[in-house]
Amino acid sequence: VASDPYLLTGFDRKSLELWQTGADEARFAVELDITGFGAWRVFESYRVGQGKTVNVPLDEVRAYWMRVRSDADCTATAWLRYR
Repeated sequence: VASDPYLLTGFDRKSLELWQTGADEARFAVELDITGFGAWRVFESYRVGQGKTVNVPLDEVRAYWMRVRSDADCTATAWLRYR
C-alpha cells in the first residue's frame, strides 16, 4: 500500500528520511507524480534495515507529488522535511 501523497511543488529544499521495523530489510520505492494528474512513476528504491534510517536528499527533485511504498510487511515511517 502506498503512503498518502506528499506535496513537493513550491519547495526547493527538502529531504526524506525512511525508517522501518518489523522486517530484516525492506525496499522502499519513492514514487513521483511529475504531471500533477496521478501519473505515478518509481523515482528510486532504497533498502532500509530493521531499526535503521536512510536519508534521501530531494533538493533537485522536481515533481508535484511524492509517495512511498514498501515491499515488506513492516511498520514504516517516511519523514519529508521542508527547509
